[in-house]
Amino acid sequence: MKAFSSIKDHTMNQAIRATACVAAIIVAPITALSEPTFTDSCETLDGWSVHPSAGVTAQLRLDAGADGKSLRLDFDFTKGSGFVVLRRDLSIELPENYRFRYELRGSAPPNNLEFKLVSESGEDVWWVNRRAFHFPREWRAQFHKRRHFTFAWGPSGGKPLKRIGAIEFAVAAAEGGRGTIWIDNLAFEPLPVPQPVIHDPRVHVSSVDQTSDPALRADDAYELPASGEITWHSARDDDDPTLTLDFQQVREFGGLVIDWDPTDFATDYIVETSVDGDVWRTDASITCGGGGRDWVPMRDAQAAFVRVRINRTSRGRGVGLKRLSVLDVSFADSPNAMYSTIARESPRGWFPRTLLGEAQPWTVVGADRDADEALIDAAGAVEVDRGNIRIEPFLFVGGRLRTWADARCEASLADDGLPLPFVTWRCDDLRLTVEALADDRTGGAVLLTRYTVTNARDTAARGSLLITLRPFQVLPPWQDLSITGGVCDVSEIRRQNHG
Repeated sequence: MKAFSSIKDHTMNQAIRATACVAAIIVAPITALSEPTFTDSCETLDGWSVHPSAGVTAQLRLDAGADGKSLRLDFDFTKGSGFVVLRRDLSIELPENYRFRYELRGSAPPNNLEFKLVSESGEDVWWVNRRAFHFPREWRAQFHKRRHFTFAWGPSGGKPLKRIGAIEFAVAAAEGGRGTIWIDNLAFEPLPVPQPVIHDPRVHVSSVDQTSDPALRADDAYELPASGEITWHSARDDDDPTLTLDFQQVREFGGLVIDWDPTDFATDYIVETSVDGDVWRTDASITCGGGGRDWVPMRDAQAAFVRVRINRTSRGRGVGLKRLSVLDVSFADSPNAMYSTIARESPRGWFPRTLLGEAQPWTVVGADRDADEALIDAAGAVEVDRGNIRIEPFLFVGGRLRTWADARCEASLADDGLPLPFVTWRCDDLRLTVEALADDRTGGAVLLTRYTVTNARDTAARGSLLITLRPFQVLPPWQDLSITGGVCDVSEIRRQNHG
């Protein structure tokens, strides 16, 4: 049995970078698509009432808002569970398509945030339920279209509502605790009914060079093929290269996929939308692009034109594209929807099996009578705490990345029965063992993981063991009773020196 020694390789860095391929930060404010038929600027408490459950205290009052005053709801889950409902009686006939919008900020632990439509009888409820919601510290626009609502309960069994008698905001305990949320500028807007896509997008570019497709000209439109393949490179002296899609109709979509030229790619760019080609708004801004493929989520975008405006490129010699595709409106509905799409378009093994819709066995790791617990799955990924990130191993050997998909994974218990789970990868002549346990000898349980790589070859193997932190729970996306599995929210990563 020979040694397994570590190396560093540029190809390894490229392979790992490719697993983190969402490039956009959504920055667009939510603007009106049509004239609202109902607005509440939240300057008074008229029409509002608060209803806490047993074990919850709550107070509703006015406070400074995004514009003037706002509703302020203070709550405390004194027993760790329960809910508080903020209700407004509101009689509205619901058209075929619509959306509610409002502005929100909060200072509270992650808890379920519910927005409900209540029938005139008060018995049927449709809702948007965002479990373990991370409340934004700054004002952020929220919106809920008709397609976002699902049937919650009621005697109708899911018959669509024609008219409502009230709306409700509810905060239900996930982590519990105490907190405050602020709500401002509530509005209801009828929307046009989405029309089927009947036109292929046309492409307009600001300039071309000699390497571009001859059919692409700066003074003419180019019909984008269904494959999205396009060979475009801007002129070297084009200081403001742009590519514009003309849908020839207003349509909904969920984002873009951009495959950049391997040498000349955008490192800083924005994506803008317009319904008329005159007034534009910024929907996404990317400031640290690294080439390759960018997934640009644009939740519920609705436009007739999309413009990619490049601010900076990798070499300052123009920019090139190889492929540009428009994503279905469902792509950006949720982080799980987005990453499930990305996982299916990526090499198998780059993302968790559960994001492919496949089951992956897991078990609990924790100390006796301790409130905290971790999970380890049958591929050796460890979820460090409830609803938190995973630690996931990879091997880089022979010039390529090895994942769970390249290995035969076996899950076992120490000594064939002790509650100490471990997972073994068998990948060619290499064996990777992942062990996880909770150590409570110091008075507070600490999660420990150990990774051992064994080489069964007669010759030395050179490679690297890669330990990654990834924003995916071991808990699968379809587990959503009290907490939604799959993608998790990571707001901060801090390194602490413990000696």
